[in-house]
Amino acid sequence: MKRTIIPGILIIYILIIFLLSNCGNSKTEKITESLTPVKIVEVKKEIINLPVYSSGKLATTSEVKLSFKVGGIVDKIYVNEGETVKKGKLLAALNMEEIDARFTQAQNVFDKAQRDYSRIKRLFADSVATLEQLQNTETAMEVSKANLKITKFNKKFSKLYAPEDGKILRQLAEQQELVSTGYPVFIFGAGNNSWIARIGVSDKDIVRLKVGDNAFVTTDVYPELKFAAVISEITEKANPYNGSFEIELSLEKTSIKLISGFVIKTKIFPSSNNEYATVPIESIVEGNKNKAFVFTYNDKSQTVKKIRVKTGEIIGNKIIIYSGIEGGTQVVTEGSAYLSDKDKVKKIVI
Repeated sequence: MKRTIIPGILIIYILIIFLLSNCGNSKTEKITESLTPVKIVEVKKEIINLPVYSSGKLATTSEVKLSFKVGGIVDKIYVNEGETVKKGKLLAALNMEEIDARFTQAQNVFDKAQRDYSRIKRLFADSVATLEQLQNTETAMEVSKANLKITKFNKKFSKLYAPEDGKILRQLAEQQELVSTGYPVFIFGAGNNSWIARIGVSDKDIVRLKVGDNAFVTTDVYPELKFAAVISEITEKANPYNGSFEIELSLEKTSIKLISGFVIKTKIFPSSNNEYATVPIESIVEGNKNKAFVFTYNDKSQTVKKIRVKTGEIIGNKIIIYSGIEGGTQVVTEGSAYLSDKDKVKKIVI
């Protein structure tokens, strides 16, 4: 009787263990199936030539401010803004009444000084005048001669002439207006079809550029055209008002009508390449301007971590990461929309 009961109890015990084992496996399978499947990629570093974008204004290569040598009232302006002129053409003149009076005064003073000197020289020869008197009158004559020379020079530059063939880009004074010495009356551009673009770039871009780098210039006036250009000058000092660094681009000669002051956009191609970390665009979550988040993956814990990164330009289907993660880091590229920080996930490598 005892022999029959013991094997029965043993069979029941084995069945119970088997059922418990199956329940545990089922639970494990259910937990595994509940994990979010995600695709993982490794952050790569690539050599990329990023273009530099900026904007500015167009100008001629020989843009000159024309002004009178002396101040006075503008008597006559002989040209209009935008007019093309030939070298030597009279552009404007001051009222000569005061200038002529000063010239006459200087001439009379010089004539008197010459007479005084001649008279004292004769008296000195007769031992009537002293050497000191002779020297004083000679000095007075030389001073008056210099003043006469100055007034002659000022009189000559009381009229403005075109320094070469070109165009009146801008007129800054009107007839009967009182202008001071050196105040610009015209901005004059030489008519040699040579143009430059002046733009400003940031500090992180200025270190990537050098003279001779190629560029394209566009303007809304001719939206379908691209004007080839090269960097011809780079400033060594930041603009104190906005902190940007000024760059000058020289455009290739063109027959297209351009006007100084056109607002332009530029795309510059630096000759030096840099290495950047890149990730697929799908990896980015919660992007705002140049700040975003990505989920990194940890093989050991099989969990993800939400990391803030600084993003850059989009290159094809990838985006540059300036900071936040390094090359070799694993990031989630698919499935991130369903994740939270420190979630455990099911890895699918691509």
